[in-house]
Amino acid sequence: MRSESPPELDLVVFEVGGLRFGADAARVVRVAPRDPKASSRLGPGSSRRALVVDAGGDGERQVPIDRLVGFIRAGPDRLRRLPEFVRGLAEPALLGFRLEERDEIVLLVDLEALVKQQPSAAP
Repeated sequence: MRSESPPELDLVVFEVGGLRFGADAARVVRVAPRDPKASSRLGPGSSRRALVVDAGGDGERQVPIDRLVGFIRAGPDRLRRLPEFVRGLAEPALLGFRLEERDEIVLLVDLEALVKQQPSAAP
């Protein structure tokens, strides 16, 4: 039984630690020079760039990245949510995945939830 797919959305795709991630592009304010104090549960990021995310009442926060892959439109035929039984075991910011043509996956993360779990650093 397949879980219900989310609707089509625009994703920002990026890499950290050899893994490819995707997130709702609407949550990204800009790509900016990385603050050396910025950290993320996804990994430290090795480039000098970071995604700047609007964290609501907490202001803007950075997610360090290794590489910005780009922006894509993801249709519901390629998006999958995590199965219910896995949600409590996985990183709380992990939402699901996007199936790639080459039998690879892009892990989908909730950037706002991710940055609220990390210490504050200036954007």
